[in-house]
Amino acid sequence: MGKSLIMISNITIKLLETSTD
Repeated sequence: MGKSLIMISNITIKLLETSTD
């Protein structure tokens, strides 16, 4: 489950970075 949370976090961060860019 820990790996899943990390993957979800990375995806959300990437989406936030692209939305702000």
